[in-house]
Amino acid sequence: MSISPRRAGYFAGALAIVVGAWLGLDELIVTEEERLEAFANDVTGPVEPARIDAALATWTDPATQPVELRGFGRSEVYGAENAAELASRAREALRTYGGERLRKMRQGIEVRDDEASVSLRIVSGRGMVDVDFGLRKHGDRWLVSDVDVHR
Repeated sequence: MSISPRRAGYFAGALAIVVGAWLGLDELIVTEEERLEAFANDVTGPVEPARIDAALATWTDPATQPVELRGFGRSEVYGAENAAELASRAREALRTYGGERLRKMRQGIEVRDDEASVSLRIVSGRGMVDVDFGLRKHGDRWLVSDVDVHR
């Protein structure tokens, strides 16, 4: 049985439409891992006040999800009552890196239902540091719940 050129053309056109729709749909669906990849990109790169503020606005909301910062022998929790201090603390901690670029040497992302962890090894002109972020999902939004900084 042979297929006429006209039918072969229809079949090829239909196949192209199906494949194109599938590829387009794949581009529209953002996985949780891709969202958390965006988080990793937001917390690395050039250290600039505007980027720090944007990352804090996007990924933290201490009134909804308190944030625990751990590192270098200290532990602090920021919630609704001291939310403004979180931004101040973040800017203070990153001030020494001003103008530098934080680069990802290693990245790990793990998602478990409404909890996730993002582990980064970050290098700058000042050396290397490992940072583990815990995030919790609130509706469609991932919010940082804890940050553990260690060398």
